[in-house]
Amino acid sequence: MTFMCEIQPLMDGPWSEEKSIRIEELLRIAAETGFSGVDMIAGTIEAMGPDRVRKILNDKNLKLNSIICIGELADPSGRDEEVQAPYIRAIDAAVFFDCPHLMLVPGSSNGSADTSAIVQALERRFRNITQAAADKGISCMIEDDPDLFAGICAQADVRHMLEAVPGLKLVYDSANMIVAGEDPVQYYEGLHEYVIHTHIKDMAVCEDPSAYRNPGSDGRYYANVPHGKGLVDFDALFGSFRKYGYDGVLSLEYVPDESLSVRDDIERVYKMTASLVCKYNVGINEVGLIPVLQTQPYEDVWRKLKELGTDSVE
Repeated sequence: MTFMCEIQPLMDGPWSEEKSIRIEELLRIAAETGFSGVDMIAGTIEAMGPDRVRKILNDKNLKLNSIICIGELADPSGRDEEVQAPYIRAIDAAVFFDCPHLMLVPGSSNGSADTSAIVQALERRFRNITQAAADKGISCMIEDDPDLFAGICAQADVRHMLEAVPGLKLVYDSANMIVAGEDPVQYYEGLHEYVIHTHIKDMAVCEDPSAYRNPGSDGRYYANVPHGKGLVDFDALFGSFRKYGYDGVLSLEYVPDESLSVRDDIERVYKMTASLVCKYNVGINEVGLIPVLQTQPYEDVWRKLKELGTDSVE
């Protein structure tokens, strides 16, 4: 069994050398913990420079398993060529790194709440990008999105999109569908034939208006929480992975536990996942870690790293 670490940086504000150092430090912790690969956001690769990123990965013996591209595909008012441009560049990056998968994140709808128009735009653009990627040997994936307006959150809507775009695959997120009132295990079982990558994440009702959270179909708000502290039944989910023979990539979406150090927290998540994989004898190719793309949790992580220093993070 091999382990993979997926890295999402704090994207607020302009890029800086400090952010590059932060990413490299987190990669070091992940590699020392036992992870063997990394997924990175396309914008991070562009900001740091592909050559620098490749050197860092090689030095730490980490492989690039997937590139995550976030743009404005969900903006129905945008011109296709313009909004697709970052994703086309990401295809070239995937080729450069010999990276097999590209995850297409719809991104901003530019204020539009017209779900029908958003879905039509996404279908057309996903089709264009997926074909362009396939021509270069790259597989494209979408994730069940926690934004109800995006039109790819509920199981039926995701299936519609996957059937409408030939070759498009699914990154199954174990919690995002909760905002649509759907059960994570039943969701996986209903779409398992499309799943080649999984984001393991936990989620709970959030009553804090200052937190990064998503509105649910039941009128409540939901936010990501540390693994084991939310609504996801991981034992039932891993049992389902075993039942349906899941053998794709498994990635953990890391949400910091404030009671632990960064290293201890990452090790806890690593051991928890390894235990579940072994308990249910799941034939996983890769197991990874995804720090959550939220301002406050990331600031907490980086604050801890800065307090501890870059030479020793224990």
